[in-house]
Amino acid sequence: MTSFREPGQEEKWVRDYETLVNYICNGYEEIIYEYLNDLSCRLFIQEAVEQNSENISFMEERIKSADEKLQSVLCKTKTCIFGNYPKNYFWFWGIPRNSVELMNEAKLNDWI
Repeated sequence: MTSFREPGQEEKWVRDYETLVNYICNGYEEIIYEYLNDLSCRLFIQEAVEQNSENISFMEERIKSADEKLQSVLCKTKTCIFGNYPKNYFWFWGIPRNSVELMNEAKLNDWI
């Protein structure tokens, strides 16, 4: 008999993050509020990492791979675009350079 395990919350966050990164890499055209909301999955992952969640540690390679992919399309900003997060929260310190909407928002707010 095969056992079936429901994906845990951490696994859902990682899956959502991987999907988001692919969407961003293919041309993200949502507004800044949607972008920040969509990035919440990465924030939840980071919080789980900082709490040394055993469940998240099994997915480190997937997270690292998605992070590298996202970093490759981000234009670094002069400031954190959400809150006061440190620079290791890189997803809040960049805007997808292939998003006209978000790049215009970044210029308007003097982020780049």
